[in-house]
Amino acid sequence: MSFKCPLCMRIFSQRFAYTQHAQKCLKNVEVEVEEDDDNNDSEKYSSKMDTRSNLSSEYENDKVEWIMIMMYKIYLSEEPEIFEEPKNLNTKTCTEFPNDAYKDLMLLVTKYKINNKGGNEIIRFFNKHSNLTESPLPKNIEQGRAFMNNMKFSNLKFSKVLITKHEDKNYFLYYQT
Repeated sequence: MSFKCPLCMRIFSQRFAYTQHAQKCLKNVEVEVEEDDDNNDSEKYSSKMDTRSNLSSEYENDKVEWIMIMMYKIYLSEEPEIFEEPKNLNTKTCTEFPNDAYKDLMLLVTKYKINNKGGNEIIRFFNKHSNLTESPLPKNIEQGRAFMNNMKFSNLKFSKVLITKHEDKNYFLYYQT
C-alpha cells in the first residue's frame, strides 16, 4: 500500500513517513498563506488594488482550504485502522496457565507493569540460563498478554450493554458482574 501526498505528489510506502511529511507540508502551506495574507493586508491600505491579485489570493486560500480538507479526510480514513483489533488472534479460551513458570512470569509482568520490551528481556534471560530443551514461557510478552486476554475465569464474568450506535457501528460498555 502506498500513500500519495496531494500537495507535492510524493509517494510514500509507509504511513508513518507519509503522516510526518504531510504535517510538514501543511505547515509550509499555512506559512505561505500567512505570508500571502500579510502581503494582502498591506495592499489593502494602498490607494489602488489590483482585482486580479484579490482573485488570485482567494483562489490560493480556497486551494489551501481544499488541500487541508482532503488531508483531514485521508487522516480520518486511516484512523480506524489504528484502533481495530488484529483479526488473526488465537481465540482459544483457557481457564488456567500451561505451567507455573508461565503463570509467575505473567503475574510479575502485570503486578509491576513491566512493558513488552522488559518482559521480552526477562524471557530471553530465562531461556539463556535455564537448562531446558523447550521453554515453558511464551515466545514474547505480547503472546502472553493475548493468552491472558483469552482466559475465562469463573469468578470474572463480564456483561456488555449497548451504549450508542454511530455510523452503523455499535459501541458497548463492558462491566464485571
